[in-house]
Amino acid sequence: MKTAAFRFFFTIFLFIIGHWLFGSFSRLGKSSAYPSRSTSSVFAMAGTSPKPANPGHNDDTDQNSDTGQNNDTGHNKIKLPVPRCQGSISVEEAIKLRRTRRSFLTAPLSKQQLSQILWAAMGITEEGGEKRSVPSAGALNPLDIFIVVGKKGITQMEEGVYHYHPTDHQLIRVGSRDLRKQIAEGALGQSWISQTPVVIVITGEYVRTTRKYGERGIRYVHMEAGHVAQNIFLQSVALELGAGIVGAFDDEKIKSGMNLPDNYNPLLIMPVGKVK
Repeated sequence: MKTAAFRFFFTIFLFIIGHWLFGSFSRLGKSSAYPSRSTSSVFAMAGTSPKPANPGHNDDTDQNSDTGQNNDTGHNKIKLPVPRCQGSISVEEAIKLRRTRRSFLTAPLSKQQLSQILWAAMGITEEGGEKRSVPSAGALNPLDIFIVVGKKGITQMEEGVYHYHPTDHQLIRVGSRDLRKQIAEGALGQSWISQTPVVIVITGEYVRTTRKYGERGIRYVHMEAGHVAQNIFLQSVALELGAGIVGAFDDEKIKSGMNLPDNYNPLLIMPVGKVK
């Protein structure tokens, strides 16, 4: 009798323990077997870095002064006109006429002109492919181009900050404020920059290149920025426009003013417009 009672209670005990352990492991599996990944960890696993969420928006300003728009909304995307592959002057003429300009008219540029300049800077030149207008070490493409547009700086475009996407030749509006004065202040007070209808800011993310080439990759990024800048110069001449180039600026002021992530390094500032 005692043995039967013992077995009964022992069986009940094992049943309770087993049920408790099974529930514990189930909860553990749900919480840790497939942990949710943060955006940064996903980008790290993919070997890339996240794009700036909202460059051009300064967190210290009133929210009403900037739309804080989402980069992914169709409202912010601007498909640029198809670039042309034939111009009115030769490459040799453009080289001969190239000058660094620091004085511009306030007249706006057309969307077609902007499209042509961005395509020349680092657009796709291979039909159905990914080849770009400039060479890139290992085809790693460490550069990004941002456009700061003043009020009435581009016809049929609002003022603000735009991020150029070469693969689909479009702009994404990432900020609604006119930051030309902030750019000029960050460029050691070069006020002429603020009078230009459009300011191009070339940024580099070194890790895209250094993870393959080590420290020497930094040199490759700078070389590529030079290629982009020269193309902007020559295309501007071909369009009867002018371009300036600025390397003297406070990196942190440009970064904070445009709200760029730490890994996006401003390399060159190039104002573009119609020349006097």
